Amino acid sequence: MLVCVLSSFTGHAQTPSYFFWEPEFSIGFESSEKWSHTFGIADRALLSGYQDGEQIAEFQNEHLELNHFTQYKTGANTSVSLGLRYRFKELFEESSYDELRFVEQFKVSHPNSDLGLGHRFRVEQRFKNIITEHRFRYQFGGSKDLNEEFALGLSTEALLTLANQVKPSLEQRFLLEITNSTFENLELSIGLDYEMADYNNALEHEFFLLTGVALEL
Repeated sequence: MLVCVLSSFTGHAQTPSYFFWEPEFSIGFESSEKWSHTFGIADRALLSGYQDGEQIAEFQNEHLELNHFTQYKTGANTSVSLGLRYRFKELFEESSYDELRFVEQFKVSHPNSDLGLGHRFRVEQRFKNIITEHRFRYQFGGSKDLNEEFALGLSTEALLTLANQVKPSLEQRFLLEITNSTFENLELSIGLDYEMADYNNALEHEFFLLTGVALEL
């Protein structure tokens, strides 16, 4: 089914389609019963891009990202977080600008539900040269244990981006992810993320292969 969908977008759609790979490694630890911290490094590479059946983009590295999140548990099923991200873009393309991002987050989980449902609300400030973007995000999803080692997660996220002298941008994301916890304190993950980017102005289809390694100390 996935091959058919990708072939359809690649060969027939007038809307451009882009394919990315995004690996990430993170280290997390708890400093108390309520406080926890996560440090991560991620990379994004554009594999290819197509429009009207023709290739319009080739392989290139998009950015290298460093990030940090501090989380505080406000209740048994709720938490707030503050995050900081820095994306190095100028290293790979002279016409791009590095990006500094602040993130405020609130999460609500329902651990007793059969599907492990949860909500995530995020507000971001993205600083790019002289442009500042404000992004509002809401994600809803859940996960189901397949056995003692593997779990399947599904989620969708809506995004609204606002900036001065720029039209508001809407985006919708859909994520399918499999996680593995065979090794103690280590979680491996692989996922497929489909994004309808800027669909209210100039729709672009973006597909991401996500791979992750998360270490808990």
